[in-house]
Amino acid sequence: MSRRAAVPRRVPDPIHDERAPPAPPARPPPSRAWGALALAFYAVHASHHVLHGHPEDLLWACHLGAVCVGTGLLARLPTVNAVGFLWLAMGDALWLLDVAGGGEFIPTSLLTHAGGLAVGALGLTRFGMPRHSWWRAILAFIALQQLCRFVTPPAANINVAHAVWSGWEDVFPGYVGYQIVLLSIGAAGFFAIEWVSRRVLGRLAEGSIKITSA
Repeated sequence: MSRRAAVPRRVPDPIHDERAPPAPPARPPPSRAWGALALAFYAVHASHHVLHGHPEDLLWACHLGAVCVGTGLLARLPTVNAVGFLWLAMGDALWLLDVAGGGEFIPTSLLTHAGGLAVGALGLTRFGMPRHSWWRAILAFIALQQLCRFVTPPAANINVAHAVWSGWEDVFPGYVGYQIVLLSIGAAGFFAIEWVSRRVLGRLAEGSIKITSA
């Protein structure tokens, strides 16, 4: 008996076969003007602190988040942009709580807190949120804390690098325990923000595929 020749399986051609699933549209890289804008936001707010004799305030993580966003967009470094976005997202929540509790409100701080966050979000729509950005953000924050211990005055307590934040001394009598809880909450917050961001960006990408294939 003669054997029938094996018929090779047909591989869908994504270019010519209409039944093939559509490829996601290529996202153009973010404009470097966005990065320059984020750095400009930081520079304007930094000038306020320098002119008022408090240059140490330039090292708050929520302000440096705008620098990370600007650097990430200018140098095409998605993880740096993501770290800046995570710092801003967490820092903005704490900043709002501080202002609501009677803390000082500086108008130029809107540039870094709101403007930097918005630019970072725009960067995510083009770069995406790289996996494992959350632990890079917490490690970078720990490094920043150690820097602040050496170069900032203890009274300013920038990034709570020197002592328990004022008002929490009764809850945390020791700094080590406070630091462990602070970093644990920070790591969990960064992880949650990365998780949500990746899913939101995935839904946006799916929506763009449906629109282009309609």
